[in-house]
Amino acid sequence: MGARQSSEAAEDDNGFIDYYELLEVELNDSADVIRKAYRRLALRLHPDKNPGREEEANKKFIRLQEAYDVLIDDHERAWYDKNRDRLMYGVEEDEQEEDVDAKCRYFKSGGEAPKATSMAPGIGVPHLLRFHSPSLTKDTSDSNTSFYGTFRRLFERLADEDRIAAPYPGEDRTSDMADPWRDDAAMYPSFGHPDTPYVPTLPSNELSCVRAFYQFWSQFSSRKSFAWKDLHDTRQAKDRRLKRILEKENKRARDSARREYNEAIHGLVTFIRRRDPRVKAYHAQQQSKTASKPNEEWLRAEALRIQNEKRAQAASFQAQSWQITSEPEDDDFVDDFGSGSSMDDEVSDEPFWDCVACHKRFLSEAAWSNHERSKKHKKEVERLKREMLEEDLELAEEIDEMEPSMTELNIHDTVEENVSASRKKDKKKKKQQMKMQAAVEEPDPPTPPDFAFSKEKERMENLGKMLPHLAQLPVYQERPEGSFDIFGYGSILFKPPPHVISYTPGYIQGYVRRFAQHSEDHRGTPERPGRVVTLVSAEHWHSLPNADEAPEGDIVWGISYTIDPVHADEVRAYLDHREKNGYTAMWEPIYGFHEDDPQTPRVLVPEALVYVGLPENPAFVGPQPLDELAERIFLSQGPSGRNDEYLFRLADAVRALTPESADHHLFTLEQKVRTLAENTKGTESSKSRRKTRNKVPPGTEICNVCKSTFPSRSKLFAHVREKDHAMAGPVMKSRKNK
Repeated sequence: MGARQSSEAAEDDNGFIDYYELLEVELNDSADVIRKAYRRLALRLHPDKNPGREEEANKKFIRLQEAYDVLIDDHERAWYDKNRDRLMYGVEEDEQEEDVDAKCRYFKSGGEAPKATSMAPGIGVPHLLRFHSPSLTKDTSDSNTSFYGTFRRLFERLADEDRIAAPYPGEDRTSDMADPWRDDAAMYPSFGHPDTPYVPTLPSNELSCVRAFYQFWSQFSSRKSFAWKDLHDTRQAKDRRLKRILEKENKRARDSARREYNEAIHGLVTFIRRRDPRVKAYHAQQQSKTASKPNEEWLRAEALRIQNEKRAQAASFQAQSWQITSEPEDDDFVDDFGSGSSMDDEVSDEPFWDCVACHKRFLSEAAWSNHERSKKHKKEVERLKREMLEEDLELAEEIDEMEPSMTELNIHDTVEENVSASRKKDKKKKKQQMKMQAAVEEPDPPTPPDFAFSKEKERMENLGKMLPHLAQLPVYQERPEGSFDIFGYGSILFKPPPHVISYTPGYIQGYVRRFAQHSEDHRGTPERPGRVVTLVSAEHWHSLPNADEAPEGDIVWGISYTIDPVHADEVRAYLDHREKNGYTAMWEPIYGFHEDDPQTPRVLVPEALVYVGLPENPAFVGPQPLDELAERIFLSQGPSGRNDEYLFRLADAVRALTPESADHHLFTLEQKVRTLAENTKGTESSKSRRKTRNKVPPGTEICNVCKSTFPSRSKLFAHVREKDHAMAGPVMKSRKNK
């Protein structure tokens, strides 16, 4: 793209312009180059620098600021680069560009769009792109043409279209598409007015706040049928086979259109949120509360909130093993807290998990569980046990030293009684020593440094065998500008996308990995679909009937691959095509343990691309008993290979990923499938042995001398006469004697 002078470019107030051309920069220029170009042009185009042309200069200066705000932000620049051609050169849709602009002008001018119908396209992606204009956020009044009026009416129209949308002809609604709340207009949060609060003031007004609007529409999934995106007319198919093929292609086109429509709404919500004055005011208010001393009303509200949280935590509290103690046997027991106090008075306001061996405190149960499995924790436990044993032995020695002096003071007639008492003490002491020795010897001995190093080396070798591509990649590297991360938790673990420059092992929170997605084109067939893993929101998964729980918590271990920024668009298109069968792209932070501090979990990747299997996609099958699921995986096979090979390879990769990586569902399912394979192998071997036995078919004659077989008795007699075997058989001998 050649850069032209932006001061000479004529722009339309309501149209889109090329931001790169306006700033006189190239597509691959860095943020520093864009910043310098903006400063240079701002000095030239400022209204004060153009006397007599203030109005024209002011318009150009506003557009210059809009271009700078978009290109200087990484997320908005990525969105603009992706949709730049569609914004600049028109839309590739059935609807003409003039009709698209005409519909958008209804909202921007304060008018109303035509009434929504159940099967019409309505507001589509081309319309939504027209609202990515920073000029719409300038007017913050409450008029119909302002920032609030325009987007309030736009999202009300989107809610109406979704509410009255009819299902695809011949199909019923499934999953949450048929939820009753979708038919109620009050369940769709409104964009609101300038005085709408960010958080609800009363529990009954949960949907009448700014936060509810952004939470709902940032995760919105349309239930439109998108029947107008069909590529073929199935009524013209000559036979059923061709009709199924055409229907499959039509469904693929509808799913792609629905995904693009949902992503367009999510992108528009993010664009609005960054510019919403109500959101900015709320964040400023929170920062001022943190910086200044809170007033008495805020203290009361905060104390009430903490009290309610403590009550909720107490209702769901589960004591840890080291916290469970037996009741004291002595009736004269007196606590150390004095009268009128209890241990509950000493409990902190915030929930925590303590490690008494390492003197560490954790804010989540998952972090505490990971720490409990670490080698450092086990060493500290062994050290604590040894110290306790040494203290008990020293106490026993002090008691032995005190016994002679005590016996000298006793009267001679009580010598026998003291001797018997000392013997009892000796026996008690020996029993105590034996118990402590057994307690110390029960666990494995402390791991020597050399042994720990060899175990880590062995783990890295196994990881290299499972994932050989990691040998050529660095780990824990700084991410270059313009790159993005893709989190692999399934086949991406051992089949990463191209142009990967580094990797980071870690886990994602709030999700579960389950074999709840059927596969017809990779690990199964349409007649017998296989099963592949998908990432499901933990909140939704646990709400499903027969959903299993995970001892490790709602975390999923995997690898975050960093993509080369030069090929970012190419890889993103490749991933969207690869994960098209029921997966939706989302952005989530990746947690883990850095090599500098392997004991404390922290955020390793602030934002990574994750493909999540939403329940409304047709490939989602939901929870299933593990025995049935194991049998399905063991018997399924597709173009990419056997289904159980996919399971075994994924389990080996996750197991060798880090010392803390665990997945109860994955490892249990792996064990069940291996058991099925061993049982089947034993059955097949026994059948093969039975088949190899030399059984004589019925009606066969045998020679008693050479054991040759013949199909008839006449052929046996001919063989006997020819070979002179007549005297060998017992039957022939008896006949000759006669």
